[in-house]
Amino acid sequence: MHPAGQQSGSSDRPTETLLADTPPQADLSHVTQTRALVSSYVGMLGIAVAVNTPPMCLTALTDTFLLTDTQRGVLLGALFWGFVAAIVCTGPLGDRFGYKPFLVLASCLQISGLVLSATAQSYPALVTGAAVLGVGCGVLEVLVSPLVCVLRPHARTRAMNLCHGFYSVGAIGTLALSMHLLRLHVSWRLIYLVMTAPVFLYGLGFLTCRLPRPERQNTNLASVLPWNERVFWRMLLAMLFLAGAEIGPHQWMSAYLEEVFRFARETAGSGLVLFAIMMALGRFAMGSLPAKYVPLRVLLLNCVGSAVCIALAGTTHSRVVAVASFACLGWFVSAFWPTVLAHCADRIPDGGITMFGALSAVGNSGGIVFPTMVGWLADHRDLRSGMLSLAAVPLAAGVVFVWELWETRGGGNPAT
Repeated sequence: MHPAGQQSGSSDRPTETLLADTPPQADLSHVTQTRALVSSYVGMLGIAVAVNTPPMCLTALTDTFLLTDTQRGVLLGALFWGFVAAIVCTGPLGDRFGYKPFLVLASCLQISGLVLSATAQSYPALVTGAAVLGVGCGVLEVLVSPLVCVLRPHARTRAMNLCHGFYSVGAIGTLALSMHLLRLHVSWRLIYLVMTAPVFLYGLGFLTCRLPRPERQNTNLASVLPWNERVFWRMLLAMLFLAGAEIGPHQWMSAYLEEVFRFARETAGSGLVLFAIMMALGRFAMGSLPAKYVPLRVLLLNCVGSAVCIALAGTTHSRVVAVASFACLGWFVSAFWPTVLAHCADRIPDGGITMFGALSAVGNSGGIVFPTMVGWLADHRDLRSGMLSLAAVPLAAGVVFVWELWETRGGGNPAT
């Protein structure tokens, strides 16, 4: 990485190409940093579109392609196969070549995935579209988090929760719009096409905005990833379980309310909407939490609350209790993802994009395993059993947080 003083005037050079990154964060004006942050926020809206559109349209897709529960689980997991594949590849490349080329590529891939899904005439084509959509999301996700940390190095937990709060805002918008269009009997194919709008906007925003360079530019995984840091391994394990606690119920929620509690298709998304609203509130609340509170202790309490909510949703026969449980679950899982990423950034500040990529890859692999597990259990037992099985997942994450807190309390460096 070039010294900051060498490049102080490079952002004004007319020969700089649109796809080139500019010097480190310190050399970017306040306006430029704000534009980069706004583009990141809109990017989170783009991820929300990709993650929330398939579950909202799941029963419509089932009618069109005559899917079994296992096939539905595989379809929901295909998005996260794409996530993981892209994250593994993008981390080292982003450290080497910078943010901008891949952020623009992410927009193009997401639009392609949405169009492929909207025009699919067979189940394999639908799964392919979901995977391409996931690749675009994975490229975007692995870059946005470290970019925000570079832009706001002295308030990472607050900045990360604020940024990821816009994911929840995007989820609310996606779900509300999808419910409205389904109520109007609009085809799921058209809904997929409508969802390309925010994806195009964030791509345009990053294309026309100057961005800082990554904090490190090394592509050797053996030296980039903090293999010797025990906190890194603990947080990898935590990310796997936390993703299962969030993504597993989220991806099946709409179908669960429709099929187990007999909600109408256009209103079954109400649980998802409330889930997203509570998630947004939780993330903004976590972002404003006073410094005296230890974030991991808050996450430990949230793990217990998440398990209770999932267990209630999986056992109750009351519509009101089920919807309320899913809404409260949104609050409890809200801080999981951004706070763990911020914790690693604080403990291992030179981890770079590749470290964020490894954490996100493991986390998104939970989005493959747990929705597929629910579908398999639904085929072999029933959907209620599949949902109930997820109650154990946040408790497993809680064990990891107890381990991390114990290491810290024991007097050792929590980053080792």
